[in-house]
Amino acid sequence: MKIGGIIAEYNPFHKGHSYQIQEFKRVSSCSHLVVAMSGNFVQRGGPALVDKYARAQMALENGVDLVLEIPSIFAGQTAEIFARGGLLSLNSLGCVDSFCFGSEDGSIERLTGLANFIYDQADWIDKRVKDLMKTSLSYAKAREEAIKEGFRDFDIGEVLGQSNNILGLEYLKEVKRLGTTMKPVTIRRKGSSYSSQDLDGDLPSASAIRVALLGSTTKTRTGQVLGMADSVLSGTDLDKHLGKAIDESVLDIIKGIMDQGTGLMGDEAFFGEISYIIARESGRLEEYFEVNGGLDRSIEKHILRSVTMEEAVEALTNKSHTRAKVRRALYNILLGIRVEDLDQVKHIESLPYIRVLGMTQRGRDILRMVKEESNISIVTSPAKSIDSDQYRGNALFRKLLDIDMRTSAIYYQKYYSKNPDLLARGQADFFDTRFNF
Repeated sequence: MKIGGIIAEYNPFHKGHSYQIQEFKRVSSCSHLVVAMSGNFVQRGGPALVDKYARAQMALENGVDLVLEIPSIFAGQTAEIFARGGLLSLNSLGCVDSFCFGSEDGSIERLTGLANFIYDQADWIDKRVKDLMKTSLSYAKAREEAIKEGFRDFDIGEVLGQSNNILGLEYLKEVKRLGTTMKPVTIRRKGSSYSSQDLDGDLPSASAIRVALLGSTTKTRTGQVLGMADSVLSGTDLDKHLGKAIDESVLDIIKGIMDQGTGLMGDEAFFGEISYIIARESGRLEEYFEVNGGLDRSIEKHILRSVTMEEAVEALTNKSHTRAKVRRALYNILLGIRVEDLDQVKHIESLPYIRVLGMTQRGRDILRMVKEESNISIVTSPAKSIDSDQYRGNALFRKLLDIDMRTSAIYYQKYYSKNPDLLARGQADFFDTRFNF
């Protein structure tokens, strides 16, 4: 058995993901594939379009054998922290031979060399960034310039300005930190860029698909706010507009979710709840992760004057605080993820458990090998895990699982708000929700 791994969000799963899976299997000759996937809240800051069980099912029907949930404390954070959660999830299994990520550059040798430089020279880079920021450069631009100054092996050009390269560099830094034996593999990204909203090109992005499903943009002050919403497409429109971008099995899952009356989750879904919490937590916002550098005061100033999440993010974005940072900070407030929580996990080298979201028979083969090669706990029933000796006796286990359960409970209160029969069953993570449609 040769096991390969992928770190993903599948928000939603599309043909670009199918291409990556097929290419990875070809170049690595892996016989089994495990994916570490973000749960109900994703790295860009915000809720996933559809829930984690539906997205896991999309993956299982398109070449994946086992889907694990990246602990929620990692999943909605910076590229560095997200990469750490993903690599820890795969490495903690003790039996993954290689892992794959997409990149615009496509050269594992080039990216590894650059990642090693960034890791080894972290202190010098941080010092140089502080100096460059005194010249009015933003943090992101100052960091890019510092790395360009120090790294001379090749012209890095646009490497640091492309989203998949950036995430890939964080994966490779984490490989060095962990000293893992997992072999990194990169597949050159094909099709539209990460942020492209063009559905007509080859392999449209997940961003374009979400826009097609939910509507082009969120309006401010006037017009409809697309938060937790019915899709603007329906029935045959889905096939017509998204058939080029999404596999048929994925379209069927999305149709099933819509048919059961569950709304798709957009950027605005939790803006009201975030606003309430900020009003309640006035004067204490900097306790939450990434709400630093004066962002707490700016949030208190602007959030209650804003009508939508988009309007608030626009008002809070500046040289010091990027859109992505602002979004993540607001969702950390919603989910109750604090600075002290990240302090407890930022340096760990293994996870106390893995959380299974779905598997095929071949996925069961992987879990059997995990039990042979690792002492990690395998969580298939959160209800039983919460009642276990390990939960009571292991502070890290308890911290991670508590945050996982809390983020899911928050998500499902909104996700199933149009389907009270599902809400009436109780905490969604205690039930098998994959086949409700």
